[in-house]
Amino acid sequence: RGWLKAAMAEWRERAPIVIRLTKRHAEHLAQDWYYRHAAFEEVGPDSILMTFGESSRPLVFNLLRWLGPGAELLEPAEWRPAFAAELRDLAAAYDEP
Repeated sequence: RGWLKAAMAEWRERAPIVIRLTKRHAEHLAQDWYYRHAAFEEVGPDSILMTFGESSRPLVFNLLRWLGPGAELLEPAEWRPAFAAELRDLAAAYDEP
């Protein structure tokens, strides 16, 4: 899997995704065979920035939904409104009639 570290660095340059995570999330993702090659930067007591490369918005949104509360998409900023709309649509299914 040595090739993956170099590939992830290249992908981060081409299509950077930045997600703010809790330390718990970051520790979990750092154990993953794929995401452990992302760049992790501590920016606060319980705040980590994870940067990786991905051009597929659906894949990134799937990751964010899986991570749940404590994970926030920072970049690309233009994807944030679409993700917020998707979350509103998802939550609407749980609204009381």
